[in-house]
Amino acid sequence: MIGMMAILSIIRASVYCPPCAAWAVIAHTLIVRRSFMSRHGLRRVDRAHPRLALLAVCLAAAAMPLTFTGTAVALPSIAEALHAGPVATAWVTNAFMLTFGSALMAAGALADSLGRRRVFLFGAGTFSLFSLALTVAPNILLFDLLRGGQGLAAAAAYAGGAAALAQEFEGSARLRAFSFVGTSFGVGLSLGPVASGAMIESFGWRSIFLAVVLFTALAFVIGRLVMKESRDPAALGLDWPGAVAFTAMLALFTYGMLLVPERGWSDGFVLGLFIAASVCLVLFIRIEGTVARPMLDLSLFRYRRFVGVQLLAAAPAYGFVVLLILLPLRFVGIEGMGTVAGGGLMIALSAPLLVLPIVAGWLARFVRPATLCAAGLIVTACGLAWLSTLPVGTSAAVLALPMLLIGTGISLPWGLMDGLAIGVVPKERAGMAMGIFSTVRVAGEGVALAVVGAVLSMLIAGRIHAAGLSGAAQAAGQSLAVGDLGGAFVAMPGAEAAQILASYSEAFSRLLILLAAITSLTALIVFLALGHQTEEEAVASEAYRTWQGSDRIVRVDTQTPGHQRARHEHPSSYATECAMDELAEAVGMDPVEFRLANDTQNDPITDKPFSSRHLAGCLTRGAEMFDWNRRRREPGALVADNGDLIGLGVACGSYKGSMTAAVTTLRLFASGRCEIATSGHEMGQGIRSVIAAELIEILGVDPAKLDIRIGDTGHAPQHITAGSWGTGSVAPAARSAAMKMREELSALTGAPLSEEPVHVQLARTRRLSLEVTVNTIPLGKDGQVIEQLRRGIPSTTGPEYPGFIAFSWIAHFAEVHVETSTGRVRVKRVVSVADCGRVMNRRTSESQVRGGVVWGIGAALREAGETDPRFGGVLNNDLAEYVVPVNADIGTIDVDFIGEPDFKLNMSGVKGLGEVAMVGAAAAVVNAVYNATGRRIRHLPIRIEDLL
Repeated sequence: MIGMMAILSIIRASVYCPPCAAWAVIAHTLIVRRSFMSRHGLRRVDRAHPRLALLAVCLAAAAMPLTFTGTAVALPSIAEALHAGPVATAWVTNAFMLTFGSALMAAGALADSLGRRRVFLFGAGTFSLFSLALTVAPNILLFDLLRGGQGLAAAAAYAGGAAALAQEFEGSARLRAFSFVGTSFGVGLSLGPVASGAMIESFGWRSIFLAVVLFTALAFVIGRLVMKESRDPAALGLDWPGAVAFTAMLALFTYGMLLVPERGWSDGFVLGLFIAASVCLVLFIRIEGTVARPMLDLSLFRYRRFVGVQLLAAAPAYGFVVLLILLPLRFVGIEGMGTVAGGGLMIALSAPLLVLPIVAGWLARFVRPATLCAAGLIVTACGLAWLSTLPVGTSAAVLALPMLLIGTGISLPWGLMDGLAIGVVPKERAGMAMGIFSTVRVAGEGVALAVVGAVLSMLIAGRIHAAGLSGAAQAAGQSLAVGDLGGAFVAMPGAEAAQILASYSEAFSRLLILLAAITSLTALIVFLALGHQTEEEAVASEAYRTWQGSDRIVRVDTQTPGHQRARHEHPSSYATECAMDELAEAVGMDPVEFRLANDTQNDPITDKPFSSRHLAGCLTRGAEMFDWNRRRREPGALVADNGDLIGLGVACGSYKGSMTAAVTTLRLFASGRCEIATSGHEMGQGIRSVIAAELIEILGVDPAKLDIRIGDTGHAPQHITAGSWGTGSVAPAARSAAMKMREELSALTGAPLSEEPVHVQLARTRRLSLEVTVNTIPLGKDGQVIEQLRRGIPSTTGPEYPGFIAFSWIAHFAEVHVETSTGRVRVKRVVSVADCGRVMNRRTSESQVRGGVVWGIGAALREAGETDPRFGGVLNNDLAEYVVPVNADIGTIDVDFIGEPDFKLNMSGVKGLGEVAMVGAAAAVVNAVYNATGRRIRHLPIRIEDLL
């Protein structure tokens, strides 16, 4: 029954408001899905509803172009009802675009800082209120101010909503979600004019803002109910000086352009506005070059293709967006079409945007994006030139053809621009690049409206002068540019209607030719800029273009590969550290001195500083412990008493500093007992002793009365323990809980804690126990990781954090003896020095490193999987034939630590150790074999036949 009522509502909505019908379909689909789940006992595990959050953002997104294109259709009626002059009428559209474009970057920064849900709700709510106020605005001044407020609210809703969706969805689901948002813009853009025309004819021009109120109010209500809050913990707040300078620059320039038709280019006030805008631009550039987290990262403009994308962002403004305003003014205000007919004709211009951007994305698989974008702009220019040949009075059917061509052409770059915006810069700069692109596109549209409107006004005035008509030509030009034919008659009382319309028609045709020329020039520049490829891009493109082949699935008798210790870092370090040894020999330097000479404190990929890097200390201390100075450069120069060749080798290793979220509950009893439950597992690495150490240091609890509960989902949500993030995640979690306990106990007693045992101080409050729960969130993450942890979804962070990169480091020194007669290799001694931050438990830490070194020796000299070349089966799948090191294979392993805490990474100063212990160990052995024999072995393991 409910379904039938909903369907009838959709049919009824399609008659009066096509956009409402489109969104009714989406809403009905989601409601039916939730009803089905409810009837069948299904429910979501989490409290958030990403699909409904997407619906909220899509409703707000559809309202933005609706209030833009709908207002264009209603502009003549608005000007007449509010007795607005040409400049004030132009501000109806410019005020919205100006504030919307200039506030986007600022709104994005505020969303990261204050909360994405909060900023979205503020934007949607105030958008609805401003729209409601527009329905009762008594004069044009207040109306324009409210339009500016609408633009600010739209920026908040768009930036907050887009940022919130990025947290709600992951991977391909995120791409699909944003495609819905883009389609929402297309729905508002395409159906806005005809829907607005129908509402204007039926209910008056103020009714179009009621539709916007409906959309944004629904967006607010749904968002408030279902959207999750999230923010960037590392956000530094808004760059207020940059935001003010940027907004002032756009406002001054736009205001100056609006005054040009009335006052002329040489007017002192107009020139003053342009000079002030230039000063604000210079100030903005200087500000952005000095602040820690700028709104606009100027370094992105060194990428040639990025500059090309910014030009591409501005291209639709002159070839398409301005027509969304100018054509309705011409059709309704000048040619006298009805608002429904004029809005319906606009569908020919915007309808291709509903389909063709998707086609453009598919074509990009076969044709270079630069070619597609340039071709689309050329088609647009052709459509503009065609439209310029059609004078005022041409039938709607004929006008629709070039308009359809313009919409078709602009759809090609429209579907590729967003992807290109983040695809032409390094991926770590993608967020900033997208923000700049959106601002250039929206702010550029506002500037284009002001510039093109001023140019049209001057062209009309020029044609009136050329025709020899008497009257106020400039005033007539301004009136005609905003679709006010009656105002032109007042300014030109002696002119006939045919003469005025002819002047307008010629001026409009010349403007279209100018826009076609600008669009063609932009197509050429965009093609040259985006067509420029780096050498790597060219190689990849050529490989993709020339490769052809086929594939088939073959079932083989082998197991699925699984995770293992340092599974990527160990083999890659073997290659790079052996290469480092060869390079040191090639330049005639000692391998240790060569590494020290090329040490760095900044990551070479991101250029961010390391949170801590004491690898040089590892090398110097290890060389001293190992007595590295006895090494000889010439292979085979050191010989043992029994004739064995002695080789000394060195290699370094690194492993990312990762962390996970944790939920920790700490309970203190007046009896002295203490219970802690947290996210973590004990696998022999000493997690329990780490937790105990933190609680003893902060609270002074009795370890004999300490109950540690880990690895049990009955007490705390659990995360997989791997990747060297166990200690680095659990230690700060336990420390944070202990500090929280001190704060709560101090608040309970009403005084700072004394040196007495904490349970004694708790007993004085006459409470049996005190409990605290702390959520530990890694740097650069937000509360969403806690929800993922509770749902059992793995979520780690690192090694890249806001402002730095975190790694653990190690240096291995190996001494090998090689029998000259048999080629047998024995590892007599290894010295390993690690930089893993604060060492919480030296005994278990040394055990971790020794185990990793044993693994490295096994990889270098013993272990290899043998597969059947016919079927892929593993032949040595037991310990009888899979050779591993035994006690007799292992000599002395000395371990030491730098021991410098890394408090940038976490409050405990701990970094991971389990994985880094193995990284580089095999390479140290292989480099030592070279120093003994002079043979470079480029595969693992080294077999006896490799040395005979």
